[in-house]
Amino acid sequence: PSMWGSRADGTNNGATTGQTGKTGNAWDFDGTSNRVDIPINSNMPSGTDIFTHNIWVNPDNFTGYNTFFSLGYGNFNQAFYVTNDGNANDGGVEVHRYGGVVVDSGSNAIPSNSWTMLTITYDGTTAKLFFDGVEVGSNTYTLSHTNNGLRFGVNSHNTEFFDGSLDEYTMHN
Repeated sequence: PSMWGSRADGTNNGATTGQTGKTGNAWDFDGTSNRVDIPINSNMPSGTDIFTHNIWVNPDNFTGYNTFFSLGYGNFNQAFYVTNDGNANDGGVEVHRYGGVVVDSGSNAIPSNSWTMLTITYDGTTAKLFFDGVEVGSNTYTLSHTNNGLRFGVNSHNTEFFDGSLDEYTMHN
């Protein structure tokens, strides 16, 4: 499964491969303990860098919060993560910075057991969230985060594990 291309190697902490992905195989996470960690990489955005994140997500369910990925793990005050909004079977998505929501998808939802492309952009002043290329939320915000690495399948606190599959992650800055 491609999570970064050839730019960074990570550590797989229990996620399985072989699940049919959007393209080829995907990582599958159990919702209780699996994650993939990518260490600090000079290509990762930090501070108030402009960025775009893209990832295909296929949630198995929405029981509680399920974090798709987080950037800046290990430093709770500067973490940035993308999760469902915690309402069971709701399918809403939020972009968080520790201590608050940056962007919320509102009444827009992603389905469980189906692939959806999530895109998060930040231009230095506005964060935007897209589902399959359609903007579903935006907010003017100063988003500052540290480059402590990238984590898939759990938030920066190691408490909100994802139950489902992730595929074809890309980051641009």
